[in-house]
Amino acid sequence: MLDYVNLISCLNYNGSVQGKWTTSANWNWIVDPLNGEKFIKIAEVQGTEIKVSDFFAKLIQRVSPKSYQQALAEVQVSQKFLENFCGDQVRFLARSFAIPGNHLGQMSNGYRWPYGPVAIITPFNFPLEISLLQLMGALYMGNKPVLKVDSKVSIVMDQMLRLLHACGLPAEDLDFINSDGVTMNKLLLEANPKMTLFTGSSRVAEKLAADLKGRVKLEDAGFDWKILGPDVQEVDYIAWVCDQDAYACSGQKCSAQSVLFMHKNWSSSGLLENMKKLSERRKLEDLTIGPVLTVTTEAMMEHMNNLLKIPGSKVLFGGEPLENHSIPKVYGALKPTAVFVPIEEILKSGNFELVTKEIFGPFQVVTEYSEDQLDLVLEACEIMNAHLTAAVVSNNPLFLQASGFLLGWVSAFIFIFVILKLVISVMKPVRCRLALSLKKYLGDLSTVQHMLGFEQGPRALHKTTGLGQPVTREVQASELRKPSKLSGLATERSYMTSVPCPRTGRFLPPLNLWRFPVSKEV
Repeated sequence: MLDYVNLISCLNYNGSVQGKWTTSANWNWIVDPLNGEKFIKIAEVQGTEIKVSDFFAKLIQRVSPKSYQQALAEVQVSQKFLENFCGDQVRFLARSFAIPGNHLGQMSNGYRWPYGPVAIITPFNFPLEISLLQLMGALYMGNKPVLKVDSKVSIVMDQMLRLLHACGLPAEDLDFINSDGVTMNKLLLEANPKMTLFTGSSRVAEKLAADLKGRVKLEDAGFDWKILGPDVQEVDYIAWVCDQDAYACSGQKCSAQSVLFMHKNWSSSGLLENMKKLSERRKLEDLTIGPVLTVTTEAMMEHMNNLLKIPGSKVLFGGEPLENHSIPKVYGALKPTAVFVPIEEILKSGNFELVTKEIFGPFQVVTEYSEDQLDLVLEACEIMNAHLTAAVVSNNPLFLQASGFLLGWVSAFIFIFVILKLVISVMKPVRCRLALSLKKYLGDLSTVQHMLGFEQGPRALHKTTGLGQPVTREVQASELRKPSKLSGLATERSYMTSVPCPRTGRFLPPLNLWRFPVSKEV
């Protein structure tokens, strides 16, 4: 409520402000009639906010070792989530829909409806963010959740629940359990929740899917890849991002970088040297590298030694246990490690399962490929099972197109071209004049050539229609050796034949798009 006495006392007769504003001791919160009423205060900006954020960040560090900045980022993400769902946003989550039927009087209406009794099981690596976001989502929609956090880190959510209760969350709205996995599994089987949300290992996820007869939503393991394209740029920044993606939180993230496919152009750029320097800066004192809670040092060293048995493999950096520490042997303590494995060896049946085994720690595999080995990279990414996150580092649209990531769009255009070619094939008397007309709209000579059936190359097209210029293989080869620029004049590109761009005169290499399989995944 506004304090009108203080407001009037601060105004002169002409309406200007005099003195300073004073805070009234009589104001209180306006009751919000919406579903989000109980959660309005949680993300409130007050003078104590920094103290509360610092408390949770340091509490996370106590149980899930990570740097202060990583822990604080987890707190800040949680705060932003709560801010986003204050007030009306909770009500908007329950937006319904209506679809007209196929005859008069028929209509389909869909309503968001709570499951009722639900279960949430969360892991150790993000003790606040994952648990809080999933819990609040269940509460927003009117469910009655039982929350089970990994017992090693459950004190974080214990403190957050106390904060929620202090902000008005009714104590009876959720249940919080501390137990081992066997006990929780028994609870799920006997309580029979309508839906269970599980975040954790693939092994437990598969067991829950069978035990709960499919009434479960899963986020399990991820063997995550990153592809560096042929255009080398911002080497220092790319090295920093690779270091963060692979070794932040000591690699204990399901989104951590597991394998790096590096184009050969990056080999001489100093990328690996920069990654090594950055990894060596990590230390136990500030927890930029720390204990691995689910994999022992011996297990990680054994996996590394098995990789080194593959021909051509080598340790790029790391590969040694941490020194001068008191970490118990039940946990892992390994320096940030990268092992190089040749791309042609990765795809061999005896090696692929070993190379793509997820190590939930500071460990990654690095490999190198050339232009003619891009098929191997795509094949490796296609047959990996644990897809969660991925990255393609390139500003070169031709590389993105050639690597098949834009194949859906390209396939659509190819389909149109094929249909046009079938129609045009019955119009032989007007092919040359049609070529001139198509040139006006398409611009790309080789597209015109291929559509109209001129299979002898640009020389024949020039001879017949006056379009294009003869291109020799020597000139073509010399142009292909020039590095492609990421900026400048626009280039036009054929999808089958090497031709000069009509406006810029530059030559572009051919694309054989038919060799890339269309992925079944969207």
